[in-house]
Parts: sequence; C-alpha cells; structure tokens
Amino acid sequence: MRNPVAFVLVMAAGVVMAAQGTGTGPSFDCARASGQVEQLVCKDAELAGLDRRLAATYAAALANWPANIAAEQRATQRGWIRGRDECWKASDVRACVVDSYQTRIVELQIKSGQIEAPSAVGFQCAGAENKPFFATFYKETEPPSVVLTFGDDQVIAFIARSGSGARYTAANVEYWEHQGEASVEWFGTRLTCRPLAPGGQGVGATARQPLGGTSWRVVRFQSMDDSTLDPGSAQFTLSFEAEGGLRVVADCNRGTGTWRSTDNVTLALGPVALTRAMCPPNPLRDRFVRDLGDVRSTSRATAACSSA
Repeated sequence: MRNPVAFVLVMAAGVVMAAQGTGTGPSFDCARASGQVEQLVCKDAELAGLDRRLAATYAAALANWPANIAAEQRATQRGWIRGRDECWKASDVRACVVDSYQTRIVELQIKSGQIEAPSAVGFQCAGAENKPFFATFYKETEPPSVVLTFGDDQVIAFIARSGSGARYTAANVEYWEHQGEASVEWFGTRLTCRPLAPGGQGVGATARQPLGGTSWRVVRFQSMDDSTLDPGSAQFTLSFEAEGGLRVVADCNRGTGTWRSTDNVTLALGPVALTRAMCPPNPLRDRFVRDLGDVRSTSRATAACSSA
C-alpha cells in the first residue's frame, strides 16, 4: 500500500466476509472459486488460514465502525479483492498473495482499533530534511509490522531476517535500523535517516512559538458557514509530541498519528490510528475525526486550527 476485525454472508460480488468456523478451507466457497489466485488459496492451507483470519478481522472491524465508515470500507474491501487477484501477474504469485493478506489484516486491525496504536518514531533523512519520515512499530501483529510514513506516502512493512539490527520489508521498500541509524530504500530512493533529537519541534520546525510539547483542547468547532458544535462534557484534545508524534483524544477513543510544521504556523497532520469504542452520541466526534486531515494551519491568538 502506498499514499498509510462475527460472521456475515458472502456477497455475490465475491467480498470475503464469511468465516467457516474452525474449518481448514478459506472463508469463501471453493466450489465457486474463480481465477488462479482463489484456486491457489483453496489448495494452500496457509493461504486458506490467512483468508479466515482476514474474514474474522474484517467482520470485527465492521462491527466497530459507524455506518458511514463501514460503507467506505466495504468498497475498499472489494477493491482489495481485485488487487489480490492481480497477483497472478507477479513473478512469485504465492508470495504476492501472502503479502496482500498480511497487509490488509494489519491495515484493518489498525483502522478499527483492534490493536493499540503506539507512538511514532520521527526521523530526519539526509537530503530530505523538510520531508517527515516516521516509523510506527506494531509488535502485536502477526508477523510484527511497521507503518512507514514518508511525506504523504504510507507503507506497511513486515519484519524480515537480519544479521543485526531491525529490518522490515515491503514491495520496493526496506527499512533497516542499526546502531541508531536507519537505512531506508523507498521506491528506488536510498535514504539515511537519524532519529529526531529529543526536544525537537517536528521535522523542519523553527523555535518560534513551538508546538512540540504542547496540548490543545477543543472548546468549540466552527465551520466556514459560521455554524458551531459544542463538545459538551466530552473531551477532544491534540497533544503535539516534541519528536513529531501526535496524541489524540476524541471523546472515549484514543489515537496516535504524526504532525509536522516548518514554521509553527502551517500544520500538516499525518494519518491518525484511532480506537473505535462505542461512545455516547456526540455530533462533534465524527466531524472532529473526519476533518483532522484537512487541518492546514494554527493560530495562537485565537487558539484555532484552520483547514483549507
């Protein structure tokens, strides 16, 4: 992926959404399998097990999500199936299918809050000082994984064998950390990155009115049409960590992400991994989470975040 879990019925479109108990086959009916990839999954016990894991993860995610997010993710799941089936074109079809399943499982676990989102580790890369690079390590996934974010692009990579240090790989991406330095291969570009020093203000930030180390509480949400939403007794906060990590509280949910600012006025927030607990109804919650990605600047005088 480049740019970044109960039983239900199998839809006619072929979306994998049904788990068949403790059986050894995949979640879908192999008698109706079509294409090289589905047939391979039916014949391979490990791939069938991955398919069952995905079905369970996906079903649990749907149960956690509000209706609008669930609808979006059903469309995403259909697109994922089409992408998985394209693995027949790969030089190693089975490896492609394994990677496709593992990546989608982790993606769903993170997006639906099935695993706790740890703090991101920020790096500064030689030759790309103004472009943030973050690594968020998920040791609970199988296999252990890392979400790598470089600018606006995001990749899920998985732990790989290494003679020393920590090494993670994905298609066209490699992250290898050794002796305090990370060597990164990013779609043909070789990067040498060092962790941001404690007390830094995010990648490329200046010392003027630093955001790093501050925490902000939403007291009112005002739209461009001047309509407002009041959080009431619910709490909504953004905490900007000095190393570039972002802590989010959205009512009864918690999340983490990344932030960057080159002048402590303009502001870009990276993808936020948020839990999906069932909070009491609050009209601000969904709006707050949805609009975080549109934040473009801050104003200390009015204690406000603005979107484009």
